[in-house]
Amino acid sequence: MTTSGVRLNIQRWLATAVLGIAAAGIFASGAEARPQGLHGKCPYVFIGQARAIDGHTLSVNGQPFRLQGIDAPTPQTRCLDIHHNPWPCGEEAQDRLAALIDGARVACYGRRMRTDGSVLGICYSYGYAPGGESLNAVLVREGWAKPDPDQGKDYDTLARKARRDRSNIWSGDYLEPGVGPADKIRPRTTLGLTRHNAIPGGASF
Repeated sequence: MTTSGVRLNIQRWLATAVLGIAAAGIFASGAEARPQGLHGKCPYVFIGQARAIDGHTLSVNGQPFRLQGIDAPTPQTRCLDIHHNPWPCGEEAQDRLAALIDGARVACYGRRMRTDGSVLGICYSYGYAPGGESLNAVLVREGWAKPDPDQGKDYDTLARKARRDRSNIWSGDYLEPGVGPADKIRPRTTLGLTRHNAIPGGASF
């Protein structure tokens, strides 16, 4: 091999090593730890730019990921605040997820694909990841989503605090999608939001 060939191979090796070290630095944070609630191997791993589809679904490199263990209001859902004024809580939940991933590198881990083609999993945003906290946890902690009791109890403690603080969706009542404030309000009991319940019930938004 000529001297120029050896030099070229060395340059390529150094470039590969530098990229490897940079990638390790990006993903060596707490967000790269074993995702909460996902035990064993995660066959679906997507890392890249993302966009919000709704309050609990995002797309990473074109692959939809449904955030596991949480349930956010649909974009059409409206809520009533403490003064009974309607506000677009479903749209704002989606906007909050969009803000958390805007311009950030997102990593999503999943174990199974749903019938609609989305992967059920846990996602992290490297632009907003306090202490390696997942997006799933952030949305519940901030009161933009409630735990899904059919998928475990990983976020119950966060939900209790958000509810005590009356954060965002916990600030009042919910309206069925498309229902005006003068019409019948969806009862709090159908959502498991009675004052006697410690955490949200199992009904979906």
